[in-house]
This record gives sequence, structure tokens and C-alpha cells, in this order.
Amino acid sequence: MGSAELLEQRDLLAAIRDESRRARGPVYVLDLHTTSSDSAPFTTVGDTLQNRELALRLPVPVVLGLEEQIEGALLQYFDRLGWRSIGFEGGRHEAPSSVEAHEDAMWILLEALGLLEAGSTPGSVERRGRLARHTEGLPRVLDVRYRHAVSEEDGFRMHSGFTNFDRIKAGEELGVDRAGPVRAVRAGRILLPLYQRQGADGFFIVRRLAPAWLVVSRFLRLMGADRLATWLPGVRAHPERSDAVLVARQARNRVVVGLLHLLGFKARSGGGVMVRRVEGPGREPESDLHG
Repeated sequence: MGSAELLEQRDLLAAIRDESRRARGPVYVLDLHTTSSDSAPFTTVGDTLQNRELALRLPVPVVLGLEEQIEGALLQYFDRLGWRSIGFEGGRHEAPSSVEAHEDAMWILLEALGLLEAGSTPGSVERRGRLARHTEGLPRVLDVRYRHAVSEEDGFRMHSGFTNFDRIKAGEELGVDRAGPVRAVRAGRILLPLYQRQGADGFFIVRRLAPAWLVVSRFLRLMGADRLATWLPGVRAHPERSDAVLVARQARNRVVVGLLHLLGFKARSGGGVMVRRVEGPGREPESDLHG
């Protein structure tokens, strides 16, 4: 990491801590982004109940699990503070429609949180309709099923023409690298195809998540069912952390990991560690903010 980037991160961390000290109630964060490909607007969240509730106030798709795939994401830090936070992807870099989508999302949330009186600003009805038209026909909630990691040495190049949420088939050629064609390992929808030089994520594959999943997981979390996590095969308590479990290598399959997600756990990089998500006020994390 360059010294300039490190200084920027320290300044950002200081600003966040200043805001935390000044806060006299719940803290809400809307983290605005654009993408290197054409895209309908969508949100990403650390999958806590409070973040879901905030994201679902916007009429755009919600993508779950993305923050688990990106080590050191800013939303992870906010989650550990217990802040209500969502990432909002407005569209392609430099596209005027992306600016419009960001503005629409900000005004909608200001009204939804009661910071502005509902309908008090011109065009409030049009904003919601405009965002909804951009995302017409897309699933309401999706989750990440695959990440294609890349490095400079790979020489990865994404084939042109892909936009966020395009349907793809298993085995479809999506790009090339030094080893040859890069194909989809499963069917689904493509997310964040890489069309810029920088980046360690070539693309993601997401799938629609059934609405019933959200209902069941909310019920289980409110009932404190995370205490039953160690009843799952291959899952045991972490020897040093009361908020974490260890998942044996042979148990790291879609069923067990999916059930742990249902109970409110998220994966940490390496070692099969899954940590219980923070709901409500958290604690100040150590100074390990990245990106």
C-alpha cells in the first residue's frame, strides 16, 4: 500500500471517529459508488437485519454477501461499529444517469428516515419511479455465489458487452487470461464485470434469493437461534471468541455455510472462521481500516 493511500485512510478513519463521537442517536451511512460497466442501480449490505431494512427502502435490487468477498471493505468497518450502512452502486463511471441515481437515493432515504417530511421536496414521487424503472424485471434480492479473483500476472480480460445482472449460462466464455478462456462455473447473473485496469475481482456471479429466506432468517435471528450454530455438522465453537465458530474443511459446503448465513454469521478470510454479525451498537474496531 502506497504512503499516500495510507495517509488518506488515516484521515478517513479520523473523520469517521469524529462523527461517531458527535452522534447522539443511530448513525446511517450511504456509501456511493459507480461501476466500470453499464449497470442498473443496486445496493450492497453487510447482512444485518438493520442494514436490510435500510436497503429495502430503496426500489432497487439488494445484493447480499458481496462484502464477505472483499477483504477490508469500508462497509465491514461500519458494521463492526453497529452503524446502519449500505453501499449504493448508481451505474457506470461518469454516466449522467449515475449522478441522477445517487441524488434520487439520497433524497429517498432522507425522507424515509424522517429527516425530511415525506413529499416535502419537489419530484419526490418521480425519484422513486425513476429508480424503479431502471431496475424493472430484476430480482429484489440476490446473493453472491461465486467470485473470480484476478491479479496483474493473470492478464485477465473481460469480453466486451456484459452489463450488471446479465444472465449467463454455466460454461459460457466470459473472458480470457494467460491460461486461456475463462468460463462461468455456474449459471446465474453476472455482477461487476471488470472493464478497467485496476481491480482484483474479474466478476461475480449472483443468483436470486427467495423472499422466504429473508423471513425465516429474520425470525431465527430474533429468536437467538445463532446459539444453535454448533449443532450443525462440522461446526464447533471458536476457542478464543464467543462471537465466532470454526467450520471444518469438509463442512464448508453450500448447505452448512448457507445455514450459518441464515443465522447471521459471515465468513472471514482463511481458517474456516465465521463471525456473528453485529446488530445494534457495536464497538470501536482496531485500526485495521482498508479501502
